[in-house]
This record gives sequence, C-alpha cells and structure tokens, in this order.
Amino acid sequence: MNNVAKLTIKRLSVLAVPRGGGIADGIKFFRDEEHRKKLVLEAEAWTKEAIKVFKTAVDNPFGDDDEAIAGYILDKIQGRSKK
Repeated sequence: MNNVAKLTIKRLSVLAVPRGGGIADGIKFFRDEEHRKKLVLEAEAWTKEAIKVFKTAVDNPFGDDDEAIAGYILDKIQGRSKK
C-alpha cells in the first residue's frame, strides 16, 4: 500500500472513531454506508489538502512527490503517537 493511501486510512480512522468516541462510533462506521462514504470522502479531501499545503512550504524538501510527502507526514504522526 502506498503512503498516500496509508495517510488517508490514518485520517479515516480518526474520523471513524474520534478522540473521546467509542464503540458506538465504530459500529456506526461499519453499519451506516452513507456515513462511511461521507467519512471516506472527507479523509481523501483532507489528505489531498495536507499534501497540497506541504507542497507550498518554502522549505519543502520533497518537491511535488506526493508519496514522499505523505510518508513524511506519516512518520511525524507515528512519532507523535509514540509519546
């Protein structure tokens, strides 16, 4: 699986069961198709926007490489979640 897809899934997991949420949120995600579609679209849009914003940074070392940018964001997320 590529980094862009992994980043989208990471965001989707946060949307599906947000901070402070619980089992009811997870059940709704799996049982409510319209809700699930909405969250998938939202996660995809968030990923595209995050990469787009990163590309505009003056000190962006990755240029237009979506995969490298998504990988960097994933590494930063992983580092934060270990603390």
